[in-house]
Amino acid sequence: MVETSRLTPDEVASQEFSHGFRGYDVQEVRSHLRKAASEMARLTDEVVRLSAELVMARQQSAAPVSLTPQQATELLGADAARIIQTAENAGRDIQRRAEENVEKMLREARSEAAEIRSNAQQDVADVLETAERRAKDLEGDAKVRHTAAVEGASKVRTDAYEYARNVVAEAKTARKEILQDLADRRQRARREITQLRAGIDQLRETYDELRSLLDSSVRVLDSSLDDARNAAISAAQSFDRNDAEDDAAAVQASVPEVDEP
Repeated sequence: MVETSRLTPDEVASQEFSHGFRGYDVQEVRSHLRKAASEMARLTDEVVRLSAELVMARQQSAAPVSLTPQQATELLGADAARIIQTAENAGRDIQRRAEENVEKMLREARSEAAEIRSNAQQDVADVLETAERRAKDLEGDAKVRHTAAVEGASKVRTDAYEYARNVVAEAKTARKEILQDLADRRQRARREITQLRAGIDQLRETYDELRSLLDSSVRVLDSSLDDARNAAISAAQSFDRNDAEDDAAAVQASVPEVDEP
């Protein structure tokens, strides 16, 4: 049987492990524990073998003999006793170191978990604070924009109302001016019509007066002409025909001719 390199109790007790970010290097710890377990298995097999030899030796003896450690050492040999003692010591040391390492790893794991949890909580708190601050900023910006939009809409509505009111006022003023102008024109037209009617009536009266005067003048002239003609005829009869004709011609020439209307 070829023996591999054995672990001594001193090697198990003095084994050092590398420290990583999360404590001891897990791979190194597992490798060392596998070696220790292999050594313990070998020692256990050796103890079983020696125990079997001891049982056989007891069965071969006539009566059971109580062996002291010294007698067991003499019977089994110093090497077997040393192996058993080494196995027991190594087992206790390995168990103690394993328990210490496990406890230390648990403490480090708990500490790291607490630190991670604390960091995570702090990160969450920071994220929440940032989110709340961002939300407040967005809310404030939204309120400012909403206020500006409301003010802008109010201004537009006010301007539109003012513009509409001005347009209505201007339309009313224009309508009033147009109606007043139409009323003035109508009034002037009525006055002009009245004046024209009065002028026409006056012209008619003047025409009637002139016509009556003209008719009267014509009648007077006609009467005067007849009288003159009769007088001329009468005068002519008292003179000589020649003289009468001359006188009649002279009288006829002296009387102006009047055209009848």
